[in-house]
Amino acid sequence: MHLHHDEITTSRSTSTGGWRVAVDRAWRSESMRRRFEKESGLSPVDETLEAQVNSGEVDVYYKQFVVWATRTLDLNDQLPAFMQRVISAQP
Repeated sequence: MHLHHDEITTSRSTSTGGWRVAVDRAWRSESMRRRFEKESGLSPVDETLEAQVNSGEVDVYYKQFVVWATRTLDLNDQLPAFMQRVISAQP
């Protein structure tokens, strides 16, 4: 599950591509995922398990992770327009 999933994605680069790359790196980082789980209270997911994918559990986790990673990595200035709306709608 990567950004194409919902047009959503850890380093600081330039433009939208930089934001995507940064969030994608965070998604692949075991330490970032564990930190997210600890802070959010969500359980780990395995995007290769069909049951978790079909139940929507992976989708919920991923969407929340993207918002968390964007805020945690202070990537707000790199957000594309569609994500600005998503991020601003989150508590």
